[in-house]
Amino acid sequence: MLISQHQALRTRILSVDGGLRQVVEGAGTPEVEVVEAAEEEVPRLVHQLRARPFDYARGDLPVRAVLARDGGAVRYVLLAFCHMAVDLFALSIVCRDLLALIAGDPLPPPGPQPADLAHRQRTPAGQRRTASAVAYWSTRLRELEAPMFAGADSAAPAKFRSALLVSPAAGAAARLLSERHGVGDGVVLQHACVSLLRRVTGHRICHLKIFTNNRFWPEHDRVVATLSQSGLFVSDQARETPFDEALRHTARAAVLAHRHAYYDQYELDGALDRLRQDLRGGVRLDSYFNDARSAGPQIWTGTSHPTFDPEPDVAVDVTDPAAIRKATASTSFGWLADPAWMRCNFSMRIFGAPAAPRFSLSANTQLFPVREMEQFLLDLESLLVEAVA
Repeated sequence: MLISQHQALRTRILSVDGGLRQVVEGAGTPEVEVVEAAEEEVPRLVHQLRARPFDYARGDLPVRAVLARDGGAVRYVLLAFCHMAVDLFALSIVCRDLLALIAGDPLPPPGPQPADLAHRQRTPAGQRRTASAVAYWSTRLRELEAPMFAGADSAAPAKFRSALLVSPAAGAAARLLSERHGVGDGVVLQHACVSLLRRVTGHRICHLKIFTNNRFWPEHDRVVATLSQSGLFVSDQARETPFDEALRHTARAAVLAHRHAYYDQYELDGALDRLRQDLRGGVRLDSYFNDARSAGPQIWTGTSHPTFDPEPDVAVDVTDPAAIRKATASTSFGWLADPAWMRCNFSMRIFGAPAAPRFSLSANTQLFPVREMEQFLLDLESLLVEAVA
């Protein structure tokens, strides 16, 4: 039933005539394995399930499952999805529908399907949206002073690390500043990140490649597919700009970035290639910011399974700056298992529940030594806590 409800779960991506094509199957049965496993064995099963690639050419659907039984009853349903089929927001819809099916409840009507979106994207309105995005990216990239980070020794192998800060105080401070200044708390966190980057790099113009789920377009909040695309956030302001003014600037820049993050990827890639030729290879987007918080079920990914046990969440009165400052005593810092695919100079990722964010920083240690990574995260907390005061 779940497969028939959502077209993306029975869509394969195949190479056809030198290009890629979506092939929507009329029906399909995903791979399901039933195993006997105690609770302590579940992390191992998750690791094994996540490590196996999907092979569309072989006929794989973009979802597979493991049912873990203990004592004769299924205790865990483990699902792995191909990221080309679903993003984090889509997973929350799929999990909601799965729980409804388990409970015997009727499913809500499905939203637009990926084939519907592909048709809309080929309309004149869809093509105008892509043209606007391409123009925005091209214009803003020409304004950048230089790569955010430079000076790595190309002869030495780059080493990458991922650090994690668990800070109830930072999350509470972001929510208080959000209410005080009338912007989303995600904008507050993004502003704190870019403010520290400006301090670390010395650049007046700072950029971040952000991730946009594109769910604010009509009906897109009901779509099961991967709608997330990259946006280009560019901030140009002096370091001495007052906090409230700087935050409003960040909010405006974030809106522009998200507005121009829905496009035909091939068209944008072609424009960026031409721009690199014009600028003699000077375009390098090497800094990322991803607010991946979700109110849905906890999703285990390559960067959200820590190698240490963080402190439990602490309830903080978000209306009381003194309580927020006191909550810094509960801050935890540690290192994540290094994901092999993380190969960028700087990447800030925020995940977990909206009210209890986790801050993950991955970086090239040639450019961002481990001590500076730790200090960056602690300074992020300090900046937010000081701002509420």
